Amino acid sequence: MAAHHRELHVVRDAEGRLHLAATVPDFAARATYLCGPPALMARVERMWDEAGAAARLRHERFVVAGV
Repeated sequence: MAAHHRELHVVRDAEGRLHLAATVPDFAARATYLCGPPALMARVERMWDEAGAAARLRHERFVVAGV
């Protein structure tokens, strides 16, 4: 993605994992919208909770309807 968006800069560790707090240091001060796989959403929610910013995080969950 960064190749197509020159203004985008990401910080990754040695294993290639993205470090949001290093990339967006003021993440807790921003309104944020979250949608994704359950494990990702749980990690992001935990990060916002730990930063005292849970009220700024909006999320949407999709579930598979019963057949």
